[in-house]
Amino acid sequence: RRIVVAAEAARRFFGMESVDGSELAWLFNLAGWRQSHNFTQTLRNAARDKFRWLERLPGRTGRYTATAQGRAVTLDE
Repeated sequence: RRIVVAAEAARRFFGMESVDGSELAWLFNLAGWRQSHNFTQTLRNAARDKFRWLERLPGRTGRYTATAQGRAVTLDE
């Protein structure tokens, strides 16, 4: 769920349309959260059909953004 929070914070506070693994690592460091061993795989897992918390942007290799479902699960909106 932290992945979705970080992706949405990047959009809201830094104007980033999407995030990749290295930007996600930077956001986790900024928040003081424990680093994942492989943020690229973590992004892929959050985008899988099981969760659908993130979606991959077409034509933008390795870039993901939070979905409405992901925001609903993790944020109080």
